[in-house]
Amino acid sequence: MSASDLRTEIVETQKNRTELVKWKLLLVAGLGTVSLGLGEKVIEGVGALPAHSGPPIHLLALIPLVCLYVDVLCYHQQARILVIGYFLLGRTDEPFWQAYEILARAAARQRAFSLEDWALSYSTRFFSILVVVVAIIQRRENLTIDIALPIDPVCFWIAVSGVLGLVLSFSLSYWFHKHLVPSIRESAQQTPLAPDPY
Repeated sequence: MSASDLRTEIVETQKNRTELVKWKLLLVAGLGTVSLGLGEKVIEGVGALPAHSGPPIHLLALIPLVCLYVDVLCYHQQARILVIGYFLLGRTDEPFWQAYEILARAAARQRAFSLEDWALSYSTRFFSILVVVVAIIQRRENLTIDIALPIDPVCFWIAVSGVLGLVLSFSLSYWFHKHLVPSIRESAQQTPLAPDPY
């Protein structure tokens, strides 16, 4: 595999990562729409729900889990990009690529490439908080209907899912940036420039 192939791999991996972020938004929008009943007439029309059964609010609990799953896949794609990038660092004789590597390192130190990571993690946190808020609002609405049940199990599990999404999002981001990235960087620094063929 040549340096050109590795650069192509970086581009393809970034395209995949961008597609995953798009799918995250589509999945959240779909789950939110269905669980809040915004598409209830369409679902009833195809026979998936009996008429007047109410929206499947419990699907809100899936939103933080779907977000976390996509985040894990995106962080995996980012790790692949970092491994290839650190491997290519300093392994080219072409002045063009050397100049680009110097510029890219300077931009990375200024956190210029962090915006997509921020969008990825903060969107999961936002959706997780939103799920908790919707669970609380839903419980307050149900409180007037069924005062005898102090804890609505559906709203409880929706809220737990939101809190879990929030905590795991912080944990995943911390682990990636404070443990995995430095580990990749350290491994790259210990890798010899001319690999031993034996």
